Amino acid sequence: ENDPTTYGWNVFLDSNGNGYCDKDITGVYETACIADSEGQYYFDNLTIGKEYTLNIVLPKEYSITVDSPSQLPYVFTFDGTPLEFNFEIAEN
Repeated sequence: ENDPTTYGWNVFLDSNGNGYCDKDITGVYETACIADSEGQYYFDNLTIGKEYTLNIVLPKEYSITVDSPSQLPYVFTFDGTPLEFNFEIAEN
């Protein structure tokens, strides 16, 4: 059975910085993926040296209680090294 504290998070690269996983000005949806049953997700085709803004959307009944990095959205410049985040969520 899937654990609601890890499964089904919408993890996305917020290209316009508005905090929502939506379409950009060209009508194309921002890059997003859904976390698997172990809370893992993967983005491919990231450009080394480019800045990205990572954000997540949780079901309304959950919120982040502990996170690494210290806040979301998280802005980073991709250097080719896999990133690991340690989020914990709880039911509101």
